[in-house]
Amino acid sequence: MHERSKKELFRASEDLFYELWMLHRLLEIVLALPDHEVDADVVDEAERQAFTHTTHIQAQFWGSDAPSSSAIPERFVVEHNALVETFALHARVLLEFFYATPNPRFSDDVRAEHYFLSPATWHTARPDLSEDDYDGIKNRVGKEIAHLTYARQLILPEDKPWPVSWITGLIDDATSAFVSSVDDELIHPSLREAS
Repeated sequence: MHERSKKELFRASEDLFYELWMLHRLLEIVLALPDHEVDADVVDEAERQAFTHTTHIQAQFWGSDAPSSSAIPERFVVEHNALVETFALHARVLLEFFYATPNPRFSDDVRAEHYFLSPATWHTARPDLSEDDYDGIKNRVGKEIAHLTYARQLILPEDKPWPVSWITGLIDDATSAFVSSVDDELIHPSLREAS
């Protein structure tokens, strides 16, 4: 087990629960889904709209071939982008918790492997995630949200949407594996109940 105390790990699991809770609440809002089953086409359309860096001018033309007097208000664009960007940041935090290799530069970052006597125990228990998928999500958050980059200019419209349901599914699978593998005394009951 990592050199952190049981108390520190337990308290960190409360923060982990918060990250998961936020991810799921944001997913619901981004997709604008009610609590009941919704047609798959509705989900697909919502995910096609889950992109960021939509300017106020671009938003005026959504669903229209010409400018409209009923343009989408700037506040909607800001709220939409804020929701997608926040979702992506929480997703990156969680993926790094489950999959990132600890970096001495960030020695206070909490990692799933800290909860085990040997990191290999967690590496064996966690679901597979390809390096391309992990790096793709992490780099998108970095290049498109966390840093002002020239790479934003190169993103094609069809590549702008964030696959929010798929990303959440990856994180949910890792969460289930984590909760079922870690000692009960190290994680808060709310995290166990949520998985």
